[in-house]
Amino acid sequence: MKSNLFLLAAACLLVACSANKTKTDEKGVNAEAITLQDSTELYTLTASYPVSDLDTAKKMEEFVNYVVSDQKEAWKAGGEIYNAEMEMRKKYTERSNLRYAFAMNYKEFKSAKHKTKSYMFNTYKFEGGANGPTTVNTFTFGDNKRPREITDLLNIDNKNAIMLSNVLAEKALKEIPSLDKELLYNGLGLSFLKGDGVTLDKEKCNCDGYFFGSNLQNFVVKDSTLNFYFNQGQIAPRSFGIVEIALDWDSLKPYLVPNAF
Repeated sequence: MKSNLFLLAAACLLVACSANKTKTDEKGVNAEAITLQDSTELYTLTASYPVSDLDTAKKMEEFVNYVVSDQKEAWKAGGEIYNAEMEMRKKYTERSNLRYAFAMNYKEFKSAKHKTKSYMFNTYKFEGGANGPTTVNTFTFGDNKRPREITDLLNIDNKNAIMLSNVLAEKALKEIPSLDKELLYNGLGLSFLKGDGVTLDKEKCNCDGYFFGSNLQNFVVKDSTLNFYFNQGQIAPRSFGIVEIALDWDSLKPYLVPNAF
């Protein structure tokens, strides 16, 4: 089990509204990548994604372009955030100008045993303060060039999703004894269950429902493990960064979809 913090440094000098093709080498796998860059008086932005022949529907390109466009819209000149920062600069002329930053990169993981490739995107955003948040999103493809969702690998009906969330919690506490159990269980939704460990207590969560399968959406397939990832601050203090919990395939046997691979 690892606790990894992928805090991405903001780019040095970025040219406005450009896209460049580069060569990357992640985990020993060569792939062509597209890098998007933009820079204004308010922010610098950079985002990279791979050009993979497995991603025939261009899901990764669609994801990155959506996130980048959404962020640029939020920070656009004349927008609420932009105007607020410009007012602050006028009011406090001796203050160093705050420079917003957005950076997204990815890592590629290949499982020869399961004939899959997984891509993990880490996104860092800075809008002031000590450190900005880091989030994670993953994509997995089989050798048939079809995206693999967690439901293609595991049976995660509500009961199984709760059981797997408990397995993740037990593994996390075992591997990282310094984890705060209350924060962990809150982040996984387990503290919202009634005494039977299955029924949702809507008063505890102040909600109408809770999707425990959300705990299993960000994953990477490896030969010996299925690794799950959680955003910074989601199940552990922000200082832990992105948390990774690896479950071996033997422990997942009761939940495996027949002929998952």
